[in-house]
Amino acid sequence: MRPDQYPTYKIFEKGLTKADVDNQCKELGYSAYDSTVTHGALNIKMTLDLYDHAPESEVVVVKEPADECCNVCEVEGEVKYYSIDTRHNMCGECCMNPKDYNLYHIFEKGLTLATNPLNQCEELGYPAYDSTVTHGAMGITMTLDLYNPVEATMKRA
Repeated sequence: MRPDQYPTYKIFEKGLTKADVDNQCKELGYSAYDSTVTHGALNIKMTLDLYDHAPESEVVVVKEPADECCNVCEVEGEVKYYSIDTRHNMCGECCMNPKDYNLYHIFEKGLTLATNPLNQCEELGYPAYDSTVTHGAMGITMTLDLYNPVEATMKRA
């Protein structure tokens, strides 16, 4: 990013720090490339590479269902929605109030009301829980569970 953009992005990413070397993540012990993602909304977006601590063949953590935020929608008035991310081949499930649909649909075009409130992504061919993430910026955020099409439920630490 351009150095003059740093103060803006620092607001949303408190840990944002200028890299001292080209392979800063590797120098800090994050040597295994995981994925490239774009975070943000409107005109405040950033594409970044994500790295894990260990190579795929090393540390493996089995995710338990308790790690999932949106298995069951527990807040009164919230229902399950899902979206398929074809770019990353993942399915996401979230719980939200239907009155917020129009706002979130602006940022997530594939956002759809789930017909299966327990395991919509699994029904659509994404049975393996991957992680729980929060996307968004400027007070418009959504926490969701991500699922892979792979049968194994293992994730690198």
